[in-house]
Amino acid sequence: MEFGLFLEFPTPDGYTDQESFAQGFTMVDEAESMGVDSVWLAEYHFSPFSVLSAPFTVATAVAARTKRIRLGFGVLLLPLNNPSGSPRRQLPWTISAKVGWNWG
Repeated sequence: MEFGLFLEFPTPDGYTDQESFAQGFTMVDEAESMGVDSVWLAEYHFSPFSVLSAPFTVATAVAARTKRIRLGFGVLLLPLNNPSGSPRRQLPWTISAKVGWNWG
């Protein structure tokens, strides 16, 4: 059995964007230390409850700070991401083997 973490990089009331990202990356670090197998990221725009509007950029940061966690995208907004082009081109080749894709 594998375990994953769906992470939205939430912004609790009173938090700055910087604090929200710091909290999210702390959760990623804790997940890896606990043996979680994957981290799944969503994509939000114009939302007061999440700072995660650039999941490819955040996935690159997550991959750089983890050793074995695989990455996935729980939600990619098709109008903002070209499904006919390979999203792997948007990520550094060094992490593309760690990424799983889901489109909806």
